[in-house]
Amino acid sequence: MTPVPAEPGFANRTFRYELPNGWAFLMIFAADGERLRMEGIAGPFAGQALDLRITAARVAPGVWFLNWIKPDGDVVSQVHDYPAGKVYAFWAAEEDGVRTPRTTTGKLVEVEPERLARD
Repeated sequence: MTPVPAEPGFANRTFRYELPNGWAFLMIFAADGERLRMEGIAGPFAGQALDLRITAARVAPGVWFLNWIKPDGDVVSQVHDYPAGKVYAFWAAEEDGVRTPRTTTGKLVEVEPERLARD
């Protein structure tokens, strides 16, 4: 993986992240590429929002590894493959007092297309 360029390709862009279970989120990236606002738009998190500090590394052209810690302590790691429109996600959440790992694959669609081929 390579360090994040001065302005990563996902910076200042908005994506709709759709999961196979029907949940969906808006992923709104700040211009600095270090902050993310996630807004639930379908499923049990609809109407909720989180402002997160993220770390990112470029894996390949158009492919990024992202990581953040939610306020409740859950750790989320995702690989965003922008050319393929896919997200590969891993998170560890507490359920009944036990931290449980989960994985899923989702669909990623840019809401406001501006520039994808830049990175």
